[in-house]
Amino acid sequence: MFVRSGARVERSEPVLRLTVATHNPVGVLVTAPAAGLILDFAAVGSLVAPGLTLFQMLANAVVNVVLPDYHGPIERDSIAGCVVRYEGTPWQATLRRFEPEANQVRLQLIVDDPDGRLPLGAPVTAELAVMPTAAMVEAVYATRQAAYAECYRLPPRGAAREELGLAPSASQPPHKATIRTIAAYDPAQTFAPRRPMREPAPFQPSALLKPLPHTAQRPTLTLSSDAWRALHPASCVARLASVSDHVDAVMRIEHCLANPQAFAIIAPFTGTLCPAPGLCIGELVTPGQPLFTLSLDADALAAQCAYLEALATDNVNVAARSDARLAALGFDLVHRRTLQRLRVPFERIAVVAPLAGTVLTVDTPGGEAVAAGATLLTLMPANTTFALIDLDAAAFARLPPQVGARWVGAAPAHPNIALPVLEAQPLVNCDGLKRVRLRLPLTAALAASVRGTPLTRLLRLDDPATRRDAVVVPIDCIVPIAASSEVLLHVGPGQLRAVSIARGLVADGFVEVADGVQVGATLIRDAAFLRDEDQRLRALLAGFWDPVPRRSAPRQERTGNPLLD
Repeated sequence: MFVRSGARVERSEPVLRLTVATHNPVGVLVTAPAAGLILDFAAVGSLVAPGLTLFQMLANAVVNVVLPDYHGPIERDSIAGCVVRYEGTPWQATLRRFEPEANQVRLQLIVDDPDGRLPLGAPVTAELAVMPTAAMVEAVYATRQAAYAECYRLPPRGAAREELGLAPSASQPPHKATIRTIAAYDPAQTFAPRRPMREPAPFQPSALLKPLPHTAQRPTLTLSSDAWRALHPASCVARLASVSDHVDAVMRIEHCLANPQAFAIIAPFTGTLCPAPGLCIGELVTPGQPLFTLSLDADALAAQCAYLEALATDNVNVAARSDARLAALGFDLVHRRTLQRLRVPFERIAVVAPLAGTVLTVDTPGGEAVAAGATLLTLMPANTTFALIDLDAAAFARLPPQVGARWVGAAPAHPNIALPVLEAQPLVNCDGLKRVRLRLPLTAALAASVRGTPLTRLLRLDDPATRRDAVVVPIDCIVPIAASSEVLLHVGPGQLRAVSIARGLVADGFVEVADGVQVGATLIRDAAFLRDEDQRLRALLAGFWDPVPRRSAPRQERTGNPLLD
């Protein structure tokens, strides 16, 4: 055996050796047919026969899909194909379970993923190819017949012409035809985006939500229950989430094997050293783990103050000389750009682990003054995965020396981690754009999620100092009108009110609301589509809706300008 029970194997990875005959000690290698987890083995040294199970493994992901009743009737035989998509990559799937319930249908799909490239627990999009059966056609026809009885009335066999409505009867007057106005055909509407299918919002908002204060003096649109049902809007609740200033970048993966030679961590500046609590020989450190805190000396502080004064006076030559002075003192490009952005001098610098490894020696005790370039400790490196990222100069200037990292669209949103930005090198592309290439070590959790995925992925780098709790709403709730951002609040039974908000950061389909909406407010989704469908909502969002109807006075009593009456 080459692996143990519970281990993860890749496709075509050797699992065990099967000796075919006694005169052939080499035997035959049995490989894994797909990527997955090994569950159980046959007994080692036992005699096996053809058809006997050698090992069991758990392969291929399982996707659970819930179809609400508003999707219409559906049967198991009507599902002709299933496709699961993650970040634009399709996987074929097979329907395993079909469990109809009172108001929904539960489906379980087995994804055909022999290479194990689909991350477990990731949100995916399921596409079902449905071929309607005879029972589904009859159910749809019955629904339409109940809604439009005059259009879907079937005549009985053998009925007279008068009963069929083909000729007027003698006792009843002839029926007057109703002329319908058909809108002109618009070819552009054929490819126009349609409103997504969502769960309809209830006519009465939830009583558990805290009522909002009536601070806005804007009017409220009140819809009847029938009008609300015809509009069938979807709603959501404004929630509290953690946001931060971030940069999304495409990165390339680089796997570095452990170097047998020790790796020395040196002091970048001259100052007083303070080790991290619990740092000792033999400890296993991870990338980004704090090792020391270095308090800068007077020369470094004076050089920073001179650089900030040059930036304040817009003296380009003096600023360039001060920047070169900081580079000579040991300030790398990341610290210099952070100093330029924050305009606050660094008094202390955190020395973190640039890679994973085991502490061999601690050469400098705490509380002593160290010179720039002095060895602080040595590490025995371990296997480390790095991310190579190319950023434009403006995006790089927003990054701090230690950044938080996660895959775009993955959870948790903001893990408690800070990775060091290494080897920042300015570049100039052939098109003349200035870019910066940097190297970022990844933690074990991030490196494990890279396995089996493409070598280029979208990584989100955020500033841990800017993490804060804020009110967020889905981006489809906001309608931009000129320089204003409008949302629709569900404030009562069928009552909608337009409110102007102040927008903040945008990430993962959500928008930070700095002002205008509180936590727990009920908002209407797909407001842009509803504005195009309903004239009342268009007037409400634009600020022209007046709930009080005009009462025109008799013509002889009118005074003043008739246009202002």
